[in-house]
Amino acid sequence: MDFRHYNPALGRFNSIDPMAEERNWLTPYNFVQNNPILRVDPTGLLDDYGLDTETGDLVFLKETDDKTDTIYTGTITGTNDDGSAKFEKDGKSSKTFEKGTSNIKEVTTQTDENGKTIGSGAANMQGLVFSEGNLQIGLEVMEFISFESNIELNAWGFKNGKGEGLYISDWVDNSAGKSYDRTDPSFDSVMRKGGNKIYGKKTGKVHTHPGTKDGRGGDGRPSGCNGCEYGDLYVKQQGKNRNYPHYINSKLDGWKEY
Repeated sequence: MDFRHYNPALGRFNSIDPMAEERNWLTPYNFVQNNPILRVDPTGLLDDYGLDTETGDLVFLKETDDKTDTIYTGTITGTNDDGSAKFEKDGKSSKTFEKGTSNIKEVTTQTDENGKTIGSGAANMQGLVFSEGNLQIGLEVMEFISFESNIELNAWGFKNGKGEGLYISDWVDNSAGKSYDRTDPSFDSVMRKGGNKIYGKKTGKVHTHPGTKDGRGGDGRPSGCNGCEYGDLYVKQQGKNRNYPHYINSKLDGWKEY
């Protein structure tokens, strides 16, 4: 391990995690976020990810020795022997952001029998959470994923005692013209439907309008599909949702409240 000093006699680290400031919800002496069964951190730092711009799949590619995470655009071309995704970068676009600001690694990796971190699953199947204090980073990554893949994303901002964050619902069933809010409208807190983890109090809802790849749509008008679980105006009126501001971030018109 290049960036941590471990004392085997004491069974503990003599130095704090060099990225402790970027994971302020954990003790600075933690290792692999206190989960050595599922996680590994051989260098003490972290990673690259791939966004398939045709499907919206967001997968883990490799660990890197820097202090940032980068999402590259491209195409998933198959599966490696270890079950992780083969990915071909297209060289068109990328998004870099601070490591430790989200759960992206948690939802896209697992540890194999040799202790190696490998890709497993995709973030679009579980969604992403940007922790307290990282709301703006989350909004930027959300826009990048949506506008590069032409798939709508749906999210709620939340606030707790540590700051403001962002919960992005999974987008596995979304398309260029519709997205699903996976949070429970019955509560003032942000929590996934059927789940029990509360991230914080709702502050506002945002979803994207990227439009199609051939240029249709992508404006700031809310969809009026009455009774549809993906209809913008319908969702706004459900339960506690009506108590909070709702925004559209569209490719053509930018940010608009509705």
